[in-house]
Amino acid sequence: MENKYKITGMSCGGCVSHVQKALSNVQGVSKVEVNLQDKSATIEMTKPIPLAVFKDALGNYGIENL
Repeated sequence: MENKYKITGMSCGGCVSHVQKALSNVQGVSKVEVNLQDKSATIEMTKPIPLAVFKDALGNYGIENL
C-alpha cells in the first residue's frame, strides 16, 4: 500500500532529512520518499496506518504540517 501526502513548511535538505527519519520510524512503514520540490512524502506501508500516527511522528520532530 502506498500513499502520498503533502507536507508544507519544508524549506531545506535538513527538513527533508527530519521528515524522512520521522516517517521511517513509524511501525509498518517500509519505505519513505520525501520530495522537497513538491513538498510531499510518498509512504509505502505494510498495513494501513492512520494519518494521526504520521502527524504524531512528525510532531515529535517539530513538524506539524501534514
